[in-house]
Amino acid sequence: MKKAYNISITLLFLLLTISGCNDDPTLTIQEEVQFSDNITLSADNVVLLDDNAVKEAINISWPAVSYAIDAPVTYTVQFARNGQWAEAVSRIIGFDILSISIETEDLNAIAIELGIQPNAEGVVDIRVEAYLNQRVHSLIQNLTITTYSSIVPYINYPSIYIAGDFQGWIIEESDSISSTEDNGIYEGYIYIPAGGTNEFKLYTQKDWGSESYGDGGGDTVIVANYAGDNFIAPSEGYYLFAIDLNTMKYLLKKIDSWGIMGEATPDGWNSDTNLTFDPSTQLWSLTADMKATGFFKFRANDAWEIDMGLDEDGNFLYGNHPWLPYEDRTNLTIENSGMYTITLDLTVPGNYRYSVKAN
Repeated sequence: MKKAYNISITLLFLLLTISGCNDDPTLTIQEEVQFSDNITLSADNVVLLDDNAVKEAINISWPAVSYAIDAPVTYTVQFARNGQWAEAVSRIIGFDILSISIETEDLNAIAIELGIQPNAEGVVDIRVEAYLNQRVHSLIQNLTITTYSSIVPYINYPSIYIAGDFQGWIIEESDSISSTEDNGIYEGYIYIPAGGTNEFKLYTQKDWGSESYGDGGGDTVIVANYAGDNFIAPSEGYYLFAIDLNTMKYLLKKIDSWGIMGEATPDGWNSDTNLTFDPSTQLWSLTADMKATGFFKFRANDAWEIDMGLDEDGNFLYGNHPWLPYEDRTNLTIENSGMYTITLDLTVPGNYRYSVKAN
């Protein structure tokens, strides 16, 4: 009986082994997906002009890519130079869209971000990426672009000049404060490093013989066409300096910080994310993880006494200012989440600027 039992077990093992050998594994082979044709550019050489900022600069179109999976395909147009796709600038087009019209302003910004200098010519590589369950790229097309300067020229507002110990009392290289409304109210920013007397004086021209203004005490301004009666900052640091020649008053306010605040910033509207001041360039900057479609503003000293936003024309101007009427300024925005370097430039009175650059 035991022998019969062993034979049965042996036969069962053989049957299972034979059955397993007949179940060949199914091999999954990745489908071969590719663009069926080249992408098409409406031009291969474009000269960009500031006057045409919102007009179409170029149209890019491409054939659909067929995947085995029946689902929407995401297309992205990528721009690079010299095949450096790791540093490409991308524009995500969306699902199953097979063309894009790029405005002059956007194409100019792309070219400059890729290293083509303003008012210069350079070649940009363009390709399209399709993505569903794998990424495929089109062949590369080249576009020659002549850029323009996207920086608005500085406006020469009426100014008064500052010479002092902080800049060696060199009148020919004096700083300035300016009156954007030409109404007798002048303002600007000065940086006074440690180690000096912190004294300075105002001159109507970059000339020692021009009329000068000094400190009359009690925040008053006096005509001081002689040595003495200098303004004196209470300590080294960065200052907002303003004078009103209508009332002969002045304001010297220390700025300990400039920061950004808003839902686009790391801490939202709860607290400022502060920038760092560089004494060598006198620029404020930071690198921060910003949130898409969020708003933010610049403000000084973690308070709503001095802050800046945009007017209806996109100009960067004060909202709050101790000596100027309050203006309701539009918040700044971030289009895509990610790391950005944000810079605040207050070096030219009345021509204040900022930049937000994706890393």
